[in-house]
Amino acid sequence: MPTHRTRNGGIVTGWAIMYIVAGVLALIGAGLLLALVRPQSAGKVYAYRMIGIMALAGAASLAASAAAPQGMERGPMTPHPFSRGATRAARPFTLFVPE
Repeated sequence: MPTHRTRNGGIVTGWAIMYIVAGVLALIGAGLLLALVRPQSAGKVYAYRMIGIMALAGAASLAASAAAPQGMERGPMTPHPFSRGATRAARPFTLFVPE
């Protein structure tokens, strides 16, 4: 995982930077959508709504992408209940699963 040094000597990893950018996008998107409370021209309403929703969607997507590598560091995933690695007791529909 790439890391970056801060001014005070701390290390910021790639996923932490992704969370920071996601937070900035969420704040910008929420600010633009909250600006719609005041009366605006039709062009501003369209632009603020479009950019605000896209910024919030980008923040959600980036935060989900930042959370994915952390989950992979925790260890291997358990097998899916219908995969070959699952035990017979873990399969909910044992009547229809061929052996």
